[in-house]
Amino acid sequence: MKANQENRRERADEHYEDIGRSVAALVVDTKVGARRAWAMLGGIDLYRFWMLRHWVDRYNEERKPVVKRAGRPPRKAPDRSMKRKELLGQLKSGRALDNPV
Repeated sequence: MKANQENRRERADEHYEDIGRSVAALVVDTKVGARRAWAMLGGIDLYRFWMLRHWVDRYNEERKPVVKRAGRPPRKAPDRSMKRKELLGQLKSGRALDNPV
């Protein structure tokens, strides 16, 4: 790694506990995205965009992966397209007016 990049990393790490972790959590956990977080918070001029990228990487490394419990697979949504087609067919034929639900 180049000396310049190492200096940048150290500089960003100095502020990670103060503001970096919170901003990285905003980006990662809420899926806001780095550019949008920068658009919201960059104007206060507390940090640089490259710091944000570093903080997000570090936060992802520290974050524990969410373990999904084993069990039955998630329910599949019912096929609503067939029901919709059936109702549209009834409306077109006029049968829906004869047999209200």
